Amino acid sequence: MGAVDKRDLPRLTSLRWYAALIVFLFHMAQIGVGWVPLRAFTFGQTGVTFFFLLSGFVLTWTWHSQISARQFYGRRFARIYPSMVTVTLLVVIVVAIRPNHFDSGILGLITGLLLIQAWFPGFYPVYAYNAVTWSLSCEAFFYAVFPLGIARLARLGGRGQSIAAAVALAAGGLATAILVLIGHGGDIAFNNPLVRLPEFILGIVLAFRVRAGWRPRIPIWGATIAVAVAATIARRMGGFPSLDYVMVLPFAALIIAAAVSDLEGRNGILTRPWATYLGRVSFCFYLVHQVIIRIVVHQLGVDHRWSLAGGVFPVLGIFLICLAGAVMLHHLVEIPCQRYLRARLGRRGRHTQASEARGSRGPSAAVPESVAVVEGE
Repeated sequence: MGAVDKRDLPRLTSLRWYAALIVFLFHMAQIGVGWVPLRAFTFGQTGVTFFFLLSGFVLTWTWHSQISARQFYGRRFARIYPSMVTVTLLVVIVVAIRPNHFDSGILGLITGLLLIQAWFPGFYPVYAYNAVTWSLSCEAFFYAVFPLGIARLARLGGRGQSIAAAVALAAGGLATAILVLIGHGGDIAFNNPLVRLPEFILGIVLAFRVRAGWRPRIPIWGATIAVAVAATIARRMGGFPSLDYVMVLPFAALIIAAAVSDLEGRNGILTRPWATYLGRVSFCFYLVHQVIIRIVVHQLGVDHRWSLAGGVFPVLGIFLICLAGAVMLHHLVEIPCQRYLRARLGRRGRHTQASEARGSRGPSAAVPESVAVVEGE
């Protein structure tokens, strides 16, 4: 499992956009936009479940033994931190002007900038300032354990990996059930990195199986229908964990179907340049959308009610503002910062490798397999 398959998976890039879009529609309804069609997206919080699955899959898909843990962490930092900090600081400015729009406070700011707010589930810091960054706090934990976890899972083989994923999902479900039974557990479990870790592990295992040659014949249209049916069921099941757990397997099937279609070289809507571009800006869209919704909706009036026809243009307008903000963040912050930080990381990496080569006794000085990690998204 040392060699990395360098084939691109454009459909997975494109699917990120649709996951971000359903989260956007969910937050439009949650924050108080009373437009009837938005009620169909009460399952939209499960877009985060898709992100966790996809993150595990993509990181594992590009995993190989030539990148050190330090390089992995540096690339993850370059990928998410500059954009996250930029939006958070913009919210700090907004809070200074209109403090009633967001949860705030110094504890929320510190935990948010350190990406540890998800370790305070059920308490206000988890949603302070830019509320959606709680999921990045979970991702930061996943990244922290990935170098060690990927090496351990790689040694298990296919059956062991599948068992590990099943055990992790069962353990996460059991822990959540216990928390729910003792009261208010759903809120505590929803943001908890340990409870959400099984979704990331499942994504890892799926990627291992596909890398090993597993090619299940799942049509994308069939997986999409399964997601739609599961979403219809999930809308009637309340919040986490039942809602998210109903979506896990259909989302997993969709990821596998998309990956296999890409590996077999099939063309489709999700491989078009515009679709993959939206996928690339989806992270920035995710970061800015709730901030913009809160500002715009509060200016229009909380719990604003629109008729079926009258709500089309306001909702479309808010969406376009969010998209414009995402494009600006992507091109002005995300891409330049990522290039700069990766270039510095590359120079340091080459310097370190040269030093190690000079200090070694022969060509055997290589990156230890125990810290072998991944190229990153």
